Amino acid sequence: MLRSGDPIDCEQGELTLTGSTAFEPVVRTIAEQYESKCQGADIVIEARGSEDGVSQLAELEERSPDDARTVIAFSDGPMGERWDLTEAEVALSFFTLVVHQDIDLGPRGLSPRQVRDIYAGEYRRWGDVVPGRKEIADLPIVLVSRGDESGTRQIFRDRVLKGWERAPSTSLDCRPSTRTVDSVTRCELGSTRAVLNKVEEQPGAIGYSEVGLAKERGARVNTVPLEGDWPNEAQIDLRPAATPTRTSSTPTPSAAPRPALSPPVSWPISTRPSPRGPSGTWATCHV
Repeated sequence: MLRSGDPIDCEQGELTLTGSTAFEPVVRTIAEQYESKCQGADIVIEARGSEDGVSQLAELEERSPDDARTVIAFSDGPMGERWDLTEAEVALSFFTLVVHQDIDLGPRGLSPRQVRDIYAGEYRRWGDVVPGRKEIADLPIVLVSRGDESGTRQIFRDRVLKGWERAPSTSLDCRPSTRTVDSVTRCELGSTRAVLNKVEEQPGAIGYSEVGLAKERGARVNTVPLEGDWPNEAQIDLRPAATPTRTSSTPTPSAAPRPALSPPVSWPISTRPSPRGPSGTWATCHV
């Protein structure tokens, strides 16, 4: 993340990085590298969700502007303006649907319409989505979602669902009811890792995740293409003030186009503005 040798400027003191759980691994790596190169730097990571991170920074700014200057909140998409905070896009984050390892949806995966219908509660069992698959015909669908504090959830709503999930939250433990019910099982969890843990554990589960974190699970979860469109970081580029089209993850000088700080992978993307495209990761602070 940091080029070899010491950073140009080293700061001392404590800095708190909060917000997006999807971006946490990148933030943690950068913090560890900075601390190893800069004596006297103490960086605390408090990933709690984009909305919570930015809103708590705003509350801190009202109580103590000096303390707020020691906090940076990362969010999936811009959130600082409505809180009257300074923000800047620092990276691209990309997301994918994930399902339990026993669910193989084939090379085409799901269509956006199928995803919307699933999250609208139109389907109860996987056999309703993919007819003719005996091994999953009676397997209940379990929607593993994030809470309202999540920027990832907001991006999923905006880019894929085109609105709110119509299926209500029905479970605290993400387990289907043993009784006959009229609604699909949906639960809400507090972090991207918690979603992946539950999708890995619960047969029939489907959720969404930053792709780098999903890939860490290997064969323990399956990522899902949208109409055969897989995430592909080679398709993305960062230009100074333009739509992303193709990129390298190698850092560049500050005068050059900003690099993606995490391996860029996505709701499968195109090279033009698209509802399936990448979402910026924003750093928000008080100045």
